[in-house]
Amino acid sequence: MKNHPFNNEANQLNILATGSRLTVINWLCWNDDNGIFSDDDCVNEDIPVLTLQTAVELMGNILTDNNDDPVFVNAAKNRFNQKV
Repeated sequence: MKNHPFNNEANQLNILATGSRLTVINWLCWNDDNGIFSDDDCVNEDIPVLTLQTAVELMGNILTDNNDDPVFVNAAKNRFNQKV
């Protein structure tokens, strides 16, 4: 997994800034295969499917927690013009 494209900071920032809903959800599933992120998993667990904004916010928070670097959460907030 070390060489996986999702395991690259530049790619992660690009996904946060411009990735489609499906790409962000695919990253979340790749990062945590026990999580409930895919539409099928959400439906099976009777929870709402993730919106693009929620998925981006989750990804930004996960990356910030993992790297101690606010650049990821800031990228997620900037995508939706939220106050940083």
